Amino acid sequence: FFLMIRRPPRSTQSRSSAASDVYKRQVSTQSTWVKISQLFKSDKDIVTMRRPFTQEFKSEFARGLRDYLQGRWENATLTLKKTLEMIPKIKDGPSQVLINFMQEHGNKAPQEWKGYRELTEK
Repeated sequence: FFLMIRRPPRSTQSRSSAASDVYKRQVSTQSTWVKISQLFKSDKDIVTMRRPFTQEFKSEFARGLRDYLQGRWENATLTLKKTLEMIPKIKDGPSQVLINFMQEHGNKAPQEWKGYRELTEK
């Protein structure tokens, strides 16, 4: 899970801009964001939900994702399929989505692959 804190460009931090008002609101809520991130370690339900995802699983997923991003789709598919087998009772959605996308393209990254794809669906 990732936590992203957005900051406006330098040109919008002047005291008079509307974007500055948004920035001030974001800054005032940053402490809340930090508290939320702590829930991943302290909330019983979240800890229980994440328990099946071992460090080995996370490492394998990271390797598969890296291969996907770098256009090594045959390797990525094999690695991500392994993650699906690591937790048989749970179908990992992100792994399955990436596998399906690569299989739709014959497990070969397009020649013009830039390391990402545009999402066209909501």
